[in-house]
Amino acid sequence: MPRKLFKAAWFLSLLGQMMATAYVYASLGDLVHVGLSGNGVERDTFFYGVLAVTLAINLLAFIRFSVFRRDDFKSWLYGLIAVVNFFMVVLLAYIFVVNSGEKYEHSRFGVLLYGSGGLLILWIVAGPALALFKKFQEN
Repeated sequence: MPRKLFKAAWFLSLLGQMMATAYVYASLGDLVHVGLSGNGVERDTFFYGVLAVTLAINLLAFIRFSVFRRDDFKSWLYGLIAVVNFFMVVLLAYIFVVNSGEKYEHSRFGVLLYGSGGLLILWIVAGPALALFKKFQEN
């Protein structure tokens, strides 16, 4: 049951990330500033780069190795990909704010950026830690 919930969360996060990518792409100018510095990349290069990273990350959900036979690991992997998709949405929102013509205090975005990054790190650490805990509990 948890695997199905995490799979649904992964799918919904993928849809949300693709919608965020399309929205940000449509609202960007010809030159995309990735940070607060003056450097930038072309809009199409940025868009196809984000699509390539999204495709590479989400293809992990379809790889079937002998390691992936356990439902716990599959659930953790679907959750990890969903968290990465959420992190990508936050990054896209930040790039959208940086490139918008409106005046916005960028320091307020730090909570979201650090919070989603912390969630990603927590998910990466918690999966193997939980697996070790269950393994020691069985013995």
